[in-house]
Amino acid sequence: MMSKNLKVFLVSFAVSMPIWWGMDLLTEDLEEFFLFQELRTNPEIIAAFAAQRDLDQRIQDAYPLAKKGNTQLQLPAHSVLALYSKEDGTTKVLFEKDSEIPLPIASITKLMTALVAMKNYPPEERITITPAILETPGEAGQLREGDVLTVRDLLYLALMESSNDAAIALAEPLGLKTFVSLMNKEVARLNLQSTVFENPTGLDTLGHGNLSSTADLAKFVRYLLDNYPQVFDILSQSELALITPNGMFHHTMQNTNELLGYYEWPTKTLGGKTGTTRQAQETFLFVVESPTRQGYIINVILGSEDRFEEMRQLLRWILKSYQWSR
Repeated sequence: MMSKNLKVFLVSFAVSMPIWWGMDLLTEDLEEFFLFQELRTNPEIIAAFAAQRDLDQRIQDAYPLAKKGNTQLQLPAHSVLALYSKEDGTTKVLFEKDSEIPLPIASITKLMTALVAMKNYPPEERITITPAILETPGEAGQLREGDVLTVRDLLYLALMESSNDAAIALAEPLGLKTFVSLMNKEVARLNLQSTVFENPTGLDTLGHGNLSSTADLAKFVRYLLDNYPQVFDILSQSELALITPNGMFHHTMQNTNELLGYYEWPTKTLGGKTGTTRQAQETFLFVVESPTRQGYIINVILGSEDRFEEMRQLLRWILKSYQWSR
């Protein structure tokens, strides 16, 4: 049986618990009261708190921070840009080489072709492949006379396999001249000051051809990611079966981007667009998620002789040269 003294102790303890709890609450309330009084009568403390918050925010906004003692990256391409786009919409240049110079962009053109097609056609509209379409240089897409494909199908062919035939087919319903005019209207609307289009394919022409700068292309890609993310849904596919509207297997589409799923990069690869012509040499636009998974990095290389290797060098340098978090 419990002793009398133990009973007295337990009863006393139980009775005292609310008192001690109340004293703790009273202590907290008193601390908050005196803190409030001190803040009310001492504006220097408020200023100090505000300054600390401002400093913390400035430090956070400054990331990624360039590490000291980094070696300079030398890439032989004519123009290169790596642009970090943060979740709040602000941007930071990570690497830049002649980013304002207008240069031939080859099949990176097809990003604008896709935008104009998506804005002007329903995705299920059907387009018949004609002999005139098949006269376009290039064999990508494996299209045949009489094929009937939807606008959606042709977008996959143009973006994944970089099919010139598919790009011309997308211009067919509006007419080539009208379609290219709409491409250049988008250029003006988006204020891409170094960009001009002569065709929807990116093929070389007798004139200046399709020109843009790495800075303009990065700006354009930001617009696509914010407003037409389905473009990068397509560009992120490494391969996909093309099924015609009547349910027949056409062929397996293969993406021209060799760096999809690039294993050396610690987060996702969102996709990209390649291009090659004699005038443009090799071109490559590649978007990856930031190492902190907050925002993304747009990388653009124009006028390269080895675009994939130069892109690998650029991505390795970014990881090595920047501290991404505290």
